[in-house]
Order: sequence, then C-alpha cells, then structure tokens
Amino acid sequence: MFRVLLVLLLLLMGSCSSFAGPSARADAAAAKPPVLVQVSDKKFTEFYEDILLHNRAKNVNLHLEKVNEEPVEGEAYDIYLVAAKRPNASDKKSALIQIFTNKAGYVVRVGLI
Repeated sequence: MFRVLLVLLLLLMGSCSSFAGPSARADAAAAKPPVLVQVSDKKFTEFYEDILLHNRAKNVNLHLEKVNEEPVEGEAYDIYLVAAKRPNASDKKSALIQIFTNKAGYVVRVGLI
C-alpha cells in the first residue's frame, strides 16, 4: 500500500510542472496569503491526461479511472475523484486521488486517500 501511495505521489509531482521545493515554500510562508492558489496551470482534464501519459511513459502500470465525470461542487473548490489500483491487486491495495479545482477550473490541491 505504501508503494502505491509513493508511486502516486511521484506520479502527481511529475505531472505538476510548477512543483516548488522547500525554499519556495519558505519564501511563500513569509509573503501575504495569496488570493488564488494553484499547484498547476492546467485544468482538470489536462492534468488528468498528463497523469495518464506519465503513467504510460514511465511504465508505472497503475489502472487509473475517473470516479466522477462532473465535479462535486463545493463552496470554494470543486472535487474530482480518480481511483488508482495496480492490476491483480485487491481493493484494499488501492488509492483514491482527490483533485481539487478552484472556481476558475485550475488544479489547486491534490489529496491521496
């Protein structure tokens, strides 16, 4: 299970072209709070396609499937869900990826369950 989560994290980091390291986070902590936060300059569909491309290019061999085609509407963010699982693995060894988008449609946060 840990390996699946680690692979998912690395997969998601690889698809985020704007992933910032620790020094950027330290600089950001001293700045004023942003009005609009994004982890990617991509909307959900582009972000999801990049995850699929990365999965194939690196031969990660994860089965990724959208749980919902339309986002779960929220007050500040909308949520898309993606299920990730290795072929022949039990459901207990799977993960659910939450991809949050702001109201402009851009990816702002990614969560793993």
